[in-house]
Amino acid sequence: MRNRKRKMAIVSVRSSTLKFAAVLIAGVLAVTAMVIFLPPLPGDTEAFGNETVDYANVETAEDAARFLEQFGLKAEKTFFSDKTVTLPAQYEGVFAEYAGLQRKQGFDLSAFAGKKLRKITLEMSSGQGLDGWLATLFIYRKTVVGGDISSGGPTGEALTFREAARRVSAG
Repeated sequence: MRNRKRKMAIVSVRSSTLKFAAVLIAGVLAVTAMVIFLPPLPGDTEAFGNETVDYANVETAEDAARFLEQFGLKAEKTFFSDKTVTLPAQYEGVFAEYAGLQRKQGFDLSAFAGKKLRKITLEMSSGQGLDGWLATLFIYRKTVVGGDISSGGPTGEALTFREAARRVSAG
């Protein structure tokens, strides 16, 4: 019988290669965590009839008024109110009903429970049947993530943007 010599392979890895692999894995994990744990934002645009609604880049009162114009609604181009609010961690009572109104128009406020949002309010312009009504927009990272058109007061009526637009167009 013949003696066969076994060959042994030696693999060496430099510490810089290990560091690179560790950084690469950490980066992949960080991106994955962001995708999983950051709340979803509505799409940049959404079809509304034959139009496309843009929910992004709302920062000024003029931007907010322009956002509402996409629904055929006219609002004053100055803030009635502009503040930061923290959404409740648990939605109960009136806020649970309000979250339902938001779901009706495609917004999921539960994704923002316990988070700080910018809440801006504009007065609706006169002459469209919504005199004295207010437009409220909830903004997260310059993107509209919720809102309504309301008649004001604690027992007032609140409408989705589309419901308000239908009311205006019906005259």
